[in-house]
Amino acid sequence: MADTELNLATLNGANGFTINGIEQSDASGYSVSSAGDFNGDGLDDIIIGTPYADANGSVSNPNAGESYVIFGKSNFGSILNLSDLNGSNGFTINGISPFDESGFSVSSAGDVNGDGLDDIIIGAPRRRPLRPIPKEAESYVVFGHSSFGSILNLSDLNGSNGFTINGISVYDNFGNSVSSAGDVNGDGLDDIIIGAPNADPNEIRLAGESYVVFGRSSFESNLNLSDLNGSNGFTINGISPFDESGFSVSSAGDVNGDGIDDIIVGAPHPTNVGEYSGESYVIFGSTSFESTVNLSDLNGSNGFTINGISPFDESGFSVSSAGDVNGDGLDDIIIGAPSSNLSSTNSGPGESYVVFGSSSFASELDLSALDGKNGFAINGLEAFDRSGFSVSSAGDVNGDGFDDLIIGAPGADPNGTSSAGESYVILGASSGFASTLSVRDLDGTNGFALYGIEQIDGAGNSVSSAGDVNNDGFDDLIIGAPGADPNGGAPFDPAPGQSYVVFGFSNENLNVIQGNDNNNVLTGTADDDLLQGFSGEDVLLAFYGNDILNGGNDNDVLSGGDDDDLLNGGDGDDTLVGDRGSDINVGGAGSDRIIWNLGDGSDQIDGGSGLDTVEVNGSSNGRDIYQVLKAEDNVLFERTNIDLFQLDINYVEVLEVNSGGNNDTLTVGDLSGTAFESITFNAGNGNDVLDGSSATTAFVGLGGNGADTLEGGSNNDLLIGSNGNDLLRGFAGDDTLNGGAGNDDMIGQEGNDLLNGGSGNDFLQGSEGDDTLIGGAGRDTLFGQAGNNRLIGGNGNDVLSGGDGNDVIVGGAGDDFVGGFGLGDDVLIGGAGNDQISASAGNNILIGNGGIDTFLFDSDEDFVANDFGNNNIIDFEVGIDKITLSTFTFSALNSTGGSILIDEFEVVDTDADASTSEAFIAYSKSTGNLFYNENGIAAGLGSGDQFATLQGAPDISTSDFIVTDFSI
Repeated sequence: MADTELNLATLNGANGFTINGIEQSDASGYSVSSAGDFNGDGLDDIIIGTPYADANGSVSNPNAGESYVIFGKSNFGSILNLSDLNGSNGFTINGISPFDESGFSVSSAGDVNGDGLDDIIIGAPRRRPLRPIPKEAESYVVFGHSSFGSILNLSDLNGSNGFTINGISVYDNFGNSVSSAGDVNGDGLDDIIIGAPNADPNEIRLAGESYVVFGRSSFESNLNLSDLNGSNGFTINGISPFDESGFSVSSAGDVNGDGIDDIIVGAPHPTNVGEYSGESYVIFGSTSFESTVNLSDLNGSNGFTINGISPFDESGFSVSSAGDVNGDGLDDIIIGAPSSNLSSTNSGPGESYVVFGSSSFASELDLSALDGKNGFAINGLEAFDRSGFSVSSAGDVNGDGFDDLIIGAPGADPNGTSSAGESYVILGASSGFASTLSVRDLDGTNGFALYGIEQIDGAGNSVSSAGDVNNDGFDDLIIGAPGADPNGGAPFDPAPGQSYVVFGFSNENLNVIQGNDNNNVLTGTADDDLLQGFSGEDVLLAFYGNDILNGGNDNDVLSGGDDDDLLNGGDGDDTLVGDRGSDINVGGAGSDRIIWNLGDGSDQIDGGSGLDTVEVNGSSNGRDIYQVLKAEDNVLFERTNIDLFQLDINYVEVLEVNSGGNNDTLTVGDLSGTAFESITFNAGNGNDVLDGSSATTAFVGLGGNGADTLEGGSNNDLLIGSNGNDLLRGFAGDDTLNGGAGNDDMIGQEGNDLLNGGSGNDFLQGSEGDDTLIGGAGRDTLFGQAGNNRLIGGNGNDVLSGGDGNDVIVGGAGDDFVGGFGLGDDVLIGGAGNDQISASAGNNILIGNGGIDTFLFDSDEDFVANDFGNNNIIDFEVGIDKITLSTFTFSALNSTGGSILIDEFEVVDTDADASTSEAFIAYSKSTGNLFYNENGIAAGLGSGDQFATLQGAPDISTSDFIVTDFSI
């Protein structure tokens, strides 16, 4: 059984080897393929295309391109340098002219000339025909031979060692893709197929053409495609403008079981279900062909059309035979759609589609109709991975008798390394295919991932079976990484490129320990084990060794043991404990809990579907510094100071961090675009810090003992300070902040927040939004600021300020200061105790609510009409409560000593009488309205106005007023 992943950096000669390009900008590995047994020694060989190489290393021949054939042998070192090919271990094939780009596409051609040796084909499409006199593109067939020199020049092909195939028009992009066609006409000789996606068949612009050239025992040095007549080959015409049929071409094997090989042509840009949705076309082999086959004529008897699913999927970007994946005796095909979007928020992870062979087909097959019985879809992993950029049969990698698949995703970011690239091997099986397989579900039993090494390597740009290169009985793989730099250059710099051969392997290297449908307890050994729980609520306990634990159905508990383990929860709500070692934890379906304990290693975690939780249990003995950061669509959880570790987390919704105390810090970055919904930080003892200020995830912050700093993010957070003098800051979102014991500082900021100070002398600030602030016990200070707020002081002598908005402010028990202090219509309630209630702009309601209360009128400047709006004092008690006027605001008053002068106050009969009063303060005994008559004896109120109403019009006098300058 394979591991779930193999990092290409670990190839060591025993499991495979690395092939290094030569010069910067060569892009070695742009195309790769098996070469069959090219030199007839009984071992399969490989070919690597390097389209941007300068032939013979000469700057006078830029981008002529080179290709390299590497001979198979039983033993390889960990590295092979293309510069070391000497004719005995392989050789170099030089392109002819500048900008030919020979090697843009390469493939085995099968045995085209029937000499018993496999041949190869090389495409030179001249994608940038910059020559002074542009020339039609060419492709080249090189015949296999038992011996070679170190170099072969394509210009030397003469019909005996190979031949040149001449394209028709300059800009056809002929040779963009090349492949063996198998024996498509049933004559016993292998044929070849070449795509020209920019050709204009029947003057249909960029509809694309493909060309099949039949094998035969002898060839001239040149073959002109314009001479294909049905007996030596035929032309395949695309359908509609800009379809670009022939962008990819391949043998399809014998898809319909009639004993003759078939071919497949990809056209990524048809608009059958939307722009660039793509189509692919299977053309059945036949003993006779006309000179031309129109793809529009496929009717189910001569072939069929495979329709893409959605706009911009680009299905048909890559196509290949898949071999016999399901073991039914019919060959299958695979189609790549690297731009496919799995959802509106997951751009370009890519999909690939396996279509099973069948004895009969309708004229059309929709890829959306694949149901596991007629084929299945393979979903890419993350946005911009471009899974399906390259696809191929992998041969039988694990020796189980079923053909396997390989899919390249050159844009994938293994372990967060941007565009290092990934490839995925899907293992064949007789049954068990659902309609969809996600590459994230590859677990070693159904396939595995191959990870690129460095940023921008683009591993998986090209993939192929390599045949059995080392003659161990297992088919091998080859993967191209044209952006890789064996010299360690910087990302984005021109690179020589690398290719990687991964050897096939036996499946029989694990101790298999299986349960049944009951509730089992399975214990591993000191070796490498496979523990299979199947159905039932199982407990799987690994020991030593690199183990695979598959929980199966129901709610299972999996514990990984000491080494590097793979834990697959399967269906059900499972608990996974990786334990020591670098583990891979895959939750699968259900709401799973994945636990990391102190002393465990750096793990990869994939929650799968359901509401999944990662629980991290830290140290109580030392200070932990944690950070949670997004790496593309994954999340990295790291401890960055002592006992460094890292968790690579994907498809997990909840993170719980139990830090253990001792002044711990958790910093969380912007996790938007990931599956994370909430993070809980349980700080414990010590002065702990939660910094979520950059995050969009919801937080639950539990401060514990100590002076904690808990800062949420832009979501709806719950922050609890508990004991100690804490700082809690909600930031955006509708947050709940509980200070608990201690003198706490709490700031809600944006959103509709609930702040509860708890015991202690607390500071609460709501900022923006409609907030509720509760001071609790202690002497608290509450500032509502903007929004329609509710402020409740609670016990203690509190200061409450509403700010702008329509606020309700209640002082509670104690001698409180209650003020609106801003625009808006407020309700100000003093509560029990001797309260000071400060009026403000707006139409406010002021309630003393018992005690000796003071109603304050001070705008901190000269009175301006509407400064106070209409302040309705509900329960003014004459002789007990006071109205305090500021001389800064009521500047006409000459009162000193705190009391209003008798001639500065007058009780009048009506509101109208206030404007003719000689007093500066006039009170209408009929309405209870209180006026500031700024100009005294003069007619009108001057700059004054009504500023309060005393409900019930109580009988007030000068003794109910206090005049002060608020200087004390």
